[in-house]
Amino acid sequence: MSRVFDALRDALRNALRNALLAVTASLVAAPLAAQTMLSPSEGLSAWDRVVMEATFSKADLNDDGLLTRSEAQRLAAFSERFDALDVNRDSSLDLEEFAAGFALAH
Repeated sequence: MSRVFDALRDALRNALRNALLAVTASLVAAPLAAQTMLSPSEGLSAWDRVVMEATFSKADLNDDGLLTRSEAQRLAAFSERFDALDVNRDSSLDLEEFAAGFALAH
């Protein structure tokens, strides 16, 4: 009987260890992914940056400097990837989040 309990205890300990490792990896990877996602905007040419900013301004219907989901729906590539681009999870895209998506599209 003791062997059964020992085996169950070891299995539970391993499962908890694996879960803890997965959570830790997620917490470490999320900020790194956000940094990676924003970095492509730095590689845009001056002309692409002008086009990107003009596209953002035109889509920003209320001129608040943010694109809501409904504003982003006017741009097919952004409406499809809105959640992935919204790295700070505030339900809107700021210019840098938009720039990252724009850079990925070009």
